[in-house]
Amino acid sequence: MEVTKQNFLSTLPIVEEAIEGADFVSIDTEFTGLTNLSEKYHLYEHPRERYKKLLKNTKGFIQIQFGLCTFKWNKEENKYETKAFNFYIFPFTLSPSLKVPDKIFSCQSSSIDFLASQGFDFNKTFYKGIPYLTANEEESLRKCVDDKKEKLESNTDFTSRFKKGNQVNLKGNQKAKDFIKDVQQQVQEFIDNPQLTEMDLKPCNSFYRRVLHEHIPSKFDERVFLDYKNTNGRRHLVVHKGPEAKYRMEKQELTIKKNEESFHDAVGFSKVMKMLTNKLVVGHNMLYDVMYSVRQYVHELPETLDDFKNLFPCVFSNVVDTKLMCNMIPFNEIIGNTALNDMYLSLKKEPFTQVKLDAPLEYLGKDSDLEVNLHQAAYDAYITGYSYLLMFKHLNSFLDEKNKSCVASSSAHAVQPYLNKINLTHMHEVPYINMTGEDLQVNYDDVFYMTFPQEWKTMDIREKFAPFTINISWINQTSCFVRIMEKHQVKAAQKMIFAAMNAHFRVLTYKTYSQQLNDNDVTPTKPVTSPMLSRKRSMDDVVMDVSCGVSGSKKMKTTTTEEVKENKVFNVSDNWD
Repeated sequence: MEVTKQNFLSTLPIVEEAIEGADFVSIDTEFTGLTNLSEKYHLYEHPRERYKKLLKNTKGFIQIQFGLCTFKWNKEENKYETKAFNFYIFPFTLSPSLKVPDKIFSCQSSSIDFLASQGFDFNKTFYKGIPYLTANEEESLRKCVDDKKEKLESNTDFTSRFKKGNQVNLKGNQKAKDFIKDVQQQVQEFIDNPQLTEMDLKPCNSFYRRVLHEHIPSKFDERVFLDYKNTNGRRHLVVHKGPEAKYRMEKQELTIKKNEESFHDAVGFSKVMKMLTNKLVVGHNMLYDVMYSVRQYVHELPETLDDFKNLFPCVFSNVVDTKLMCNMIPFNEIIGNTALNDMYLSLKKEPFTQVKLDAPLEYLGKDSDLEVNLHQAAYDAYITGYSYLLMFKHLNSFLDEKNKSCVASSSAHAVQPYLNKINLTHMHEVPYINMTGEDLQVNYDDVFYMTFPQEWKTMDIREKFAPFTINISWINQTSCFVRIMEKHQVKAAQKMIFAAMNAHFRVLTYKTYSQQLNDNDVTPTKPVTSPMLSRKRSMDDVVMDVSCGVSGSKKMKTTTTEEVKENKVFNVSDNWD
């Protein structure tokens, strides 16, 4: 179901009912950008370092589509029932009287180009997107609405302010007198016509508006009164029949009602986020989804990972990342490609047992026919949740009967190893951020941080570390990480390279590098993006390749069925994708 600002409020009860009855929900989002290239990631980062870089790299980008799919277990029919919602999101000011923050956001050309190539409807987003507020913005707007209501309700004197002061002296101003006489004639014709209840006057300047306020009601024994109206941005007077006090009171009540409606419209999609707080939320490679959602609908992201973790339970009670599941034993030995659709199609084949599921009405049909919906947030959310169910069923088959569960909820035994662990990409030995616990501690005593002249190339670095087998991970044109591939050679390599250091190049142990990083809160040598890197690096130095094609590279750990049954199913393989 597509949801825009036109049908959001009417659809909200349906969404709330679906979420409330769901055993879990899956999400997927589309963004205006992924990175502003402020910082470059590397293989040997700690999660807290990666978080700070993500914070800088994603600053200013927003979600413009939010996909949500609910999954509910039907015990009687032994199947899952699903509902999918595709929300178009966009910030804007709703009401002239209630100043909603005028948000500024960034776009990355490659991200916009990708969405356009997938048929993304930007007009629908910009014209019909659902607004949103953070918790602080909602609180501020709530106070503004309440203050306006209190001020209006405290005003019980509906007498026109023009009756209380001194009138304008029109002596000698024949033009003004003629103007009043002409308007009085129009008003008399208006009074004589019983079918009319109001009459618009032609726009005039503030002097003439005051003169009309002073002379028109009194001329006709208070049978009419004047009020303002805005038409196409221009303010003009309107003549009304009847008692002024009753009209003013009704208008005041209408203003209070409209302000309240504008408030709820402005909160918008943030209401849906509040509904997800107590649900298991499933996503695929969902770190960006979580970070953008928190920043956009709840609170500005804190500066440190620890503070982010403290904020996390206020937004999500439990999450599961299918990318992380897919990268772990036993799935990483069966599924070759962990991209969302490739993972989903792999799980729809043997050796995986299928689940009985009623697909959303929008996504009935063959998978091959439905691929046109890829990168539509609701469809991606649907196949994410479907993939989670298939992996859950597979894991369930290894468990004892007492630990098995038909429902893939957060309390199920098979889910526990994955709860609140969010996948990290391109990290050598830290596969996830643990949102509710301590992150993995890795000893990179075989890694060195090296700085050198800009003209150095791969062979210059290899020569300095010869005869040891190394892996080079470039940071920028003047720095890199060097890993000694044979653990037993680390001490000898360190002694040799430290002895060889001179004014041209410097080497730090990873421990020293990390300490300097924490002390300064900056990278010792700021990464830069340059086309020169492609000329300096040979193919065997690609940053994301763990082994880089050299001898002594780590091999993937193999796991037997017996180990799986002995609860070793959740070990992380050495060769992390």
